[in-house]
Amino acid sequence: MNYRVFWCGDGLLNRPDGSTTYTNGTAIEKCDPKDPNKVGWGNGGCNVSCQPINSEPPVCKSDYNGKTLDNLTGGNHLCEKGTYSDFNFTNNTWTWKCNGQAGTTPVDCSATKNDKVYDLALTKVISPETPAPYQTGSTVKFSITVINQGNYIAKNIEVTDYLPDGLELDDAGWTNAGAGKVVKTLTQEIAPGQSVTVTLQTKISANFTGEKIRNLAEISKDNSADYNTTDKDSTPDSNVNNDCFRAGHLVTGNGKLAQAQGCSDTTDEDDHDGVDFTVTPKTSETNYDLALTKKVLNQKAAYLTGENLTFEITVYNQGNKDAKNIEVTDYLPAGLELNDAGWTNVGAGKITKILTQTLAPNAHHTLSLTVKISENFTGTEITNYAEISKDNSGDYNTTDKDSTPDNNSTNDCFREGHLVTGNGKLAQAQGCSDATDEDDHDGVRILLTTPKNPNIKKELTGPAGHKYALGELVGFKMPFKNPHNVQINNVSVRDYLPQNLEYVSSEIHGVTPYVSGHFMSGAIQVVEYSGFNLAPLQEGYLLLTGKVKADYLDQRINLVQILVNKIVVDHDTK
Repeated sequence: MNYRVFWCGDGLLNRPDGSTTYTNGTAIEKCDPKDPNKVGWGNGGCNVSCQPINSEPPVCKSDYNGKTLDNLTGGNHLCEKGTYSDFNFTNNTWTWKCNGQAGTTPVDCSATKNDKVYDLALTKVISPETPAPYQTGSTVKFSITVINQGNYIAKNIEVTDYLPDGLELDDAGWTNAGAGKVVKTLTQEIAPGQSVTVTLQTKISANFTGEKIRNLAEISKDNSADYNTTDKDSTPDSNVNNDCFRAGHLVTGNGKLAQAQGCSDTTDEDDHDGVDFTVTPKTSETNYDLALTKKVLNQKAAYLTGENLTFEITVYNQGNKDAKNIEVTDYLPAGLELNDAGWTNVGAGKITKILTQTLAPNAHHTLSLTVKISENFTGTEITNYAEISKDNSGDYNTTDKDSTPDNNSTNDCFREGHLVTGNGKLAQAQGCSDATDEDDHDGVRILLTTPKNPNIKKELTGPAGHKYALGELVGFKMPFKNPHNVQINNVSVRDYLPQNLEYVSSEIHGVTPYVSGHFMSGAIQVVEYSGFNLAPLQEGYLLLTGKVKADYLDQRINLVQILVNKIVVDHDTK
């Protein structure tokens, strides 16, 4: 009988009967260190106990569902149902068997499987640069972050922000696309696992009256088409109304399920986010601001001495506080006389009136002032100023915004045009201009025309060349006329008899005088008819009869005058 002995190190992997046990049956032979074929050896060889030496862990890499699985060992699975069956030491690969649904495997884990995903998300928060509280006019800056949750490179990503009522774009880096939308395209490439943040600066509208603002943004265009796919769990567009929004800046929701399952944290559209914030009502700042204008009622191109004219002085409340007990001072210059009982003469050419009405914000009230142009004024123009001399700004512990009430006629910038927008407080520093016109002070310039006067002539009623004897009656006729197309008021005719004539009688025709008669002025007899008006082109005449006296035969000149407003405007002698 022949026996053959097998042992570990004999160069043979198995006995002829295929058994892998040693003669003593105490060990299992998986390799043989003397085997020239190195069958069953580990990557470190085969030891003296005929066991493979695996000094380095097996390496297996595969991309699956966006995750890289490295150094796979027993129990790691590439698919829902999968187990490894063996590790091939020859080429260092695992062999996988997957029993799941079709298309979920690679069979060999070292193979590359096209299991990439396009997936972007977006968050929007308020930048710490612009913390609350917010009021109308406040700047609100947002940080908008685009996150690449997939394993494709994302580029040319367009973000649309939906500005609601109450928010205005205040950022040149964004484009106004109309309908409340502003857009920005990210020029940076975003690698898998990376993100890019952009800022958006806005301003709360000055006229916003609400208390809450919600501002939403979303990815409106992506480059998923470059990879012949779409975003895994969201749909980029510029429709503000079709996305599920949940507070909390979530980036794990699947917005594609929202229509079927309703809006929840799970179905939040993760490429869309928003911010809710509160607008605190702004405390109204005290703004006390009055203005004044002065105009002539039914102003004419020019005026005559003796005429009355009426001014309209209007006080405006341009502030946001009630105005009351406002005193207006008018400065009457030479040539103007007060002819209005509603005003008080306080001397030095100043007259005053107090508004008893309370002026609410944006209200105004007009005062009337009637004056007379002095009959003896000889100038050609008059400028009359008025201003607010006292206000009630002290009730609000403030002063007028752009003017200083006082009764000093010389310290205000005056510009014609009845301006009410100037800031008179700047006039001293900047000089007098429309911009620095004192708006609680105004004036009117009126022009005076050359007086339109009547004329008068004097003639004897007796025959020409007649010589009069003592005691003989002498008759005079004095025709007068208004040669103009305007009425002349307050006309008088006055005749001075010489000392050699004794007054006998007189009568006036064509007019109705207010006063008539004759009187002595020293040694001279005077005949006067006064206080009548002459309509345009109206005529009249005065008849006078005297008797020659023996005395003062050398004084034979008879003088007649016609006066307007007691001023002689024409005369004649005979």
